[in-house]
Amino acid sequence: MMAENQFKQQIEAYDNWKNELIESIEAFSQWMSDQGLDEDNETALRIYEALEALKNDRLNLAFVAEFSRGKTELINAIFFSDYKRRLLPSEAGRTTMCPTELFYDRKTERSYLKLLPIETRLEDSSIQEYKEDPVQWTQIPLPIDSPDDMQKILQEIVQIKEVSIKKAIQLGLFRKEMHPNLAEDADPETTTIEIPKWRHALISFPHPLLQQGLAILDTPGLNALGCEPELTMSMIPAAQAILFILAADTGVTHSDLDIWQQHINKARRKDSRNVAVILNKIDTLWDELKSKAEIENTIHEQTLKTARMLGIDDNLIFPVSAHKGLLAKINEDELLLHRSQLDPLEKFLGEVVIPERGSILKDDIVDGIGSIISGHRDTLAIRMDTVNKQLNDLRKLNGKNVDVIVQLMKRTRMEQTEYSKHIDGFKSSSGLLIRQVRTLKTILNIPKMDEIIRETRKSMVGSWTTNGMKKAMKDLFSEVHEMTTRASEEVDILHRLVTAVYRKFHDTHGLNVEKPRAFKVKKYLVELDNLYIEAEKYRKSPKSTMSEQSTVVRKFFIQMVSQARNILFQSNDDLDKWLNNAMRPLAVRIKEKKNSIEKRLLTLRKINDSKGSVEGKLSELEAEHAELKIRQDELETIYSQLTGA
Repeated sequence: MMAENQFKQQIEAYDNWKNELIESIEAFSQWMSDQGLDEDNETALRIYEALEALKNDRLNLAFVAEFSRGKTELINAIFFSDYKRRLLPSEAGRTTMCPTELFYDRKTERSYLKLLPIETRLEDSSIQEYKEDPVQWTQIPLPIDSPDDMQKILQEIVQIKEVSIKKAIQLGLFRKEMHPNLAEDADPETTTIEIPKWRHALISFPHPLLQQGLAILDTPGLNALGCEPELTMSMIPAAQAILFILAADTGVTHSDLDIWQQHINKARRKDSRNVAVILNKIDTLWDELKSKAEIENTIHEQTLKTARMLGIDDNLIFPVSAHKGLLAKINEDELLLHRSQLDPLEKFLGEVVIPERGSILKDDIVDGIGSIISGHRDTLAIRMDTVNKQLNDLRKLNGKNVDVIVQLMKRTRMEQTEYSKHIDGFKSSSGLLIRQVRTLKTILNIPKMDEIIRETRKSMVGSWTTNGMKKAMKDLFSEVHEMTTRASEEVDILHRLVTAVYRKFHDTHGLNVEKPRAFKVKKYLVELDNLYIEAEKYRKSPKSTMSEQSTVVRKFFIQMVSQARNILFQSNDDLDKWLNNAMRPLAVRIKEKKNSIEKRLLTLRKINDSKGSVEGKLSELEAEHAELKIRQDELETIYSQLTGA
């Protein structure tokens, strides 16, 4: 079996797992409907969001490299060799000129290539904003039934155009070191240079791997990474894995090291193998005058040298030959495929990256829906306990012992009165919690942030100099930094309040309710703090003082602002969801206990008033007990399917 098929099987298994989760969640939704519990809007929304997240989930892989490292050839070799050709343009001299995303768009049945003109860089809108505006894109249908025609159309992503140096500066695409042959006295008005024709490309077509959720980001070299902050601040860090490609024959060059230090290394997550280094073109080291052992030793030494230069473990470096690997797969040459060493890389993607993404989904979705199911399991357990207590009480009645019934009624009324007092205490505690959340939201304030952004942009319009933009950056992120510090203090108070409320009701009533998860504000604070640090590093960077880079500095700042606002918006949204769910488990238990007391009291009244016999009520309760047992078994089955228990 070809190595490619192993990776496909792992992707397929991951997709099947997601589909099984979808089926389990839909079964739970149907179960709730059958029990008449689907009127809970908050729960229905959480279920809908979980299903949408699973259906739209993507396994994002980012391929990053300097020019001519064989990056696109590697993508062809790993994912698209079944087309028996180079699907994406990767021939010599035809390198990718603009960032390219490959995925399957579930919103449309049409396959397409969408291209964003390079001139859009003159505007302040981000690529993400342009994705919401289809008018700005040039769209070309992809004839998926004709690989030859499809291959020709995709050549468009490597097209270039000539513009004056002045125009390139305006677009933020001119760096002197990228044009060493330019004369010192070159006239910026009349001297032309080549730049990419397109700013960004989107490719959607129904390849099986893409349909199963794989998404690929193909990024060009250092020049493009430096001029498109959205790539390095948003798109690349969002990937489940970042594959950094080097050339085995050249090793780590100066520009490779710049990409690593400026754009890749900082995206590595702590204690995570989300970044792999690909030492491509090992076939250039296949010296026919050397023995197999000597060649392997040369590759090993180059691997160790690369690991030392990048400061990473050598087991995260994968020597491969993308060219030979693609050729081997097209010709079904097992021997050449083994020699290309693609298998260890594909194994890494399948055994490390895919499970890590699955773990994230489990934390975000399985645990969330699982907690809702657990709540219903506990509710059924309380109802079952209530029925058992009623059965025990009624079975103690011999005939119709009035004195015993009156005594039971008196004891139940006292329990009801006492419990009502504690319900009032619960309402008071809930009020304290709501007020604390409001205090926190006045700190993580979106309207206030928007006002700061508006004022900052106004000042930028009158100050297009680099220093003016740097000052605006400093002022904004100083406020953001102060905001995160205050928010952290208020969250600590919030957590203490919730813990105290749950402990009180557990101690008073023995309600064994699991305390809800703490609001995870830390991740937002870390993201905002990282933005602040990044802004400070960029603001103080000598490279950003170049006057011709003012366009890039402005885009960097705008992207930073957009990131900060998105973080605040998400934190507010999650805070609302957390508040809606923080007291829900306890509120449900309180309501169930209140209902159980009232139900027991009503049963005793009916018997005392001779409106129902003990035997008749016992029969009703036994039937209810049997029905509850069926519901419990159904829910246990759904829970086991969801969690894999």
